[in-house]
Formats: sequence, C-alpha cells, structure tokens
Amino acid sequence: MRLGDKPLRGIVLAGGRSQRFGSDKAMVQLGGVSMLERAIDTLREFDKEPVIIARPDADYRFERCRVERDLIPGCGPLGGLYTAFRFFRESILLVLTCDMPIVSAKSLHQLLSGYDSYAECVHFKGVDEQTEPFPGLYDSLLLSDRAEELLKSKQYSVRNFIDSCRRSKVLDGKDFKNELININHQCEFKRFKMHRLSG
Repeated sequence: MRLGDKPLRGIVLAGGRSQRFGSDKAMVQLGGVSMLERAIDTLREFDKEPVIIARPDADYRFERCRVERDLIPGCGPLGGLYTAFRFFRESILLVLTCDMPIVSAKSLHQLLSGYDSYAECVHFKGVDEQTEPFPGLYDSLLLSDRAEELLKSKQYSVRNFIDSCRRSKVLDGKDFKNELININHQCEFKRFKMHRLSG
C-alpha cells in the first residue's frame, strides 16, 4: 500500500521492558490472543508484512513477522520510532504500540484519510485534549534527524517529539477515545478486562 508517492509500512513498537506491568505485557492474553498479536493482525489490513521493533533480548520470531532490534535500547517509544525511521528511510509509518489492545482498523482508516503530503505526522486528539502519539502516521524522511537529535540530548519524551513537529496534523479522536488507552499496570489490565466483560 502507498500513501501518495511513498510506501506505507506497518510498525508495532514492543521494545519496552514492562517494568511497571511486572511481566512482558506484549505477551499478555486477551480473549486468547496476545496484545502483540492483536496489533499485528490489525496492521495486516494495511501492510501484509508489518514489522516489530523490539528490545535486544526479546524473541518475537514466533509471530512470523520481521523483527528489528532497537538501535538505541532503553530510550522508550522514541527510540523505537527512531529505529523504524532508520530502517525505512523513505516510508510513511503507521505505528501502533503493543499495549493498546483495541485499536481498530476503522480508526487507522481515519488516520490514513487524514494524511496529506505536507504533514510530517498525523495523530488523534485524545483524552484531556492531548495529542496522542499512537496510533500515528510518521514520515520517516522528515522526522529521522529530529528524533536522533533528541535522543543524543537524552530527551526521550515522545510527546515532546511530536510537539516539536512543525507540520503535524491532529484529528478529532472522540469516536475512538476508548481505543487510545494504553495499558501500563496489572490493575489497568484487570479493569480493562472487567469493562470488556461487563460491556
């Protein structure tokens, strides 16, 4: 699939150590399917060969996907983005994280429909009117150097990174606000499962 004159690549960021969660949250099962597998399956509608960006000691080869290791480990999602930028230099990246288990193809179609060649990145406005980094569209060629500069200066905040984008496009995410929640703690996962069962 292409956006304008550039190829679209599906990326799942799974490089975190899940220290707050207490175990590898990418492998946590929801309805018999891991959160990582859910992200991969959602992306396959747009890219038949999505790529996992993983920490150096993680082994996700069983997911039958290309796996690339963080080039600069331990830098959070910004480090994962930078790795994807470097591997896919002239692509538009459709990026999910492994801890957002109910992101839908519908919301990703909305992101794609909001793309224009002038934008460096496209995001949703989520809870509390904040711009959410993920899911998001990123232009590798336009953003790689800026990500590298921030990492070199030890500024790892992905929100600061997207705020620094000079030509970002922010879409109204009110129809997808429940999808924009990521899971960092066991208690959040338990509440999420209870909500799903009661819904």
